[in-house]
Amino acid sequence: MKPFDLEIIKLKLQPDASALDHVGTVQDKIQNALSKHKINAICTPGGSVAKGTFIGKDFDVDLFVRFHKSYETTKLSDLLESALEEFQPIRIKGSRDYFQFNAYTLEFEVIPVLNIKKHHHAKNLTDMSPLHVDHVRKHLEKNPQLADDIRLAKQFCKAANAYGAESHINGISGHVLDLLVIHHDGFMNFIQRVAIWDEQEIIDLSKKVKNPKQTLNKSKTTGPLIVVDPVQPDRNAAAALSLEKFNLLKQSAKEFLENPSEKFFTIQPLNPAQLKKEGAHIITITPLEGKKDVVGTKIIKVLNHLRQNLAERGFTITDSGFDMKLIYLFTEEHKIPPTFIHKGPPIEQKNRADAFKKKWGKTTYEKEGILYTKRKRDFIHAADCIKHHLKDPYVKERLKKCSLKS
Repeated sequence: MKPFDLEIIKLKLQPDASALDHVGTVQDKIQNALSKHKINAICTPGGSVAKGTFIGKDFDVDLFVRFHKSYETTKLSDLLESALEEFQPIRIKGSRDYFQFNAYTLEFEVIPVLNIKKHHHAKNLTDMSPLHVDHVRKHLEKNPQLADDIRLAKQFCKAANAYGAESHINGISGHVLDLLVIHHDGFMNFIQRVAIWDEQEIIDLSKKVKNPKQTLNKSKTTGPLIVVDPVQPDRNAAAALSLEKFNLLKQSAKEFLENPSEKFFTIQPLNPAQLKKEGAHIITITPLEGKKDVVGTKIIKVLNHLRQNLAERGFTITDSGFDMKLIYLFTEEHKIPPTFIHKGPPIEQKNRADAFKKKWGKTTYEKEGILYTKRKRDFIHAADCIKHHLKDPYVKERLKKCSLKS
């Protein structure tokens, strides 16, 4: 058996720069559309793409559209939607709506934010995201080798099933990993510290908070890890981490230090029972015959088809994925209200307004110069929506068999 070599793992996790060829193209198209609509905003890369810490070809592309601070924050999503028309994006509801679309085989998320310089100017948590990116990039410019260590930490946490701050995972976020690897000056120092974490570990990266446990919002300091955000010192960046995932990560770190091997960086196949326990909608599939990459592409298209139809009917998808045997989807809600408010055109656009009134009749009403109507939903249960769309010809053409597990 070959001795374990961390340098070999680093090489395997190196980013594939060719995967970025089309990111600049999409960024330029969005910037041109913003200019065409006379919107004072700039489109910039975010996330692991901007930091250069993504793994291989395993990444989604985050783009921030940074609006001048003179814009009303409640209007940002509507303004951005008009500039993204070419990409036919899905609008994802959130504290401030953002957008998803596929282009050049990549999945993009485009997030509207205010172009701020200081954390106290933020009107929404997402406004902070570009500042977090800038903070990490500044440290990586000083010590480029840390990018390799961040990738190692990310892969380690993924393999331990402890990566991701989404509500159904409650793991450690990419942002927190960036901060901790930088703080501990490398992957091995980080892992050695994780292995001896206290029951409630407190790490003040800001060096500005005397007593984080007492100073920060109490609802955000009940978890096992408190990481004072150096960009936003009034925030616990690790508030999402559950005790279960904290202990899981700590145990994995101990086992790795006792007997280091590549298995700690190998992501295991999907576990249907665990996914079901976490609340996922699970679709068992039988793929068509063919080359793995071609078959995989067809499965991705089915997954995206389901995501789009769920989103269009009011369900918020928080995570999704697949292998050759199943597709899974996490929705923020399994059941939504039976009606929703459908936004129409401004009343000043007479032809469109008249058509809207004719279509929706007495249910139409006006508010602040915009027409609206109350509509009944096609589906109130996410499972019913999924079952319906599994019967679509689009799905049947791309899978031999599929069924939603009850």
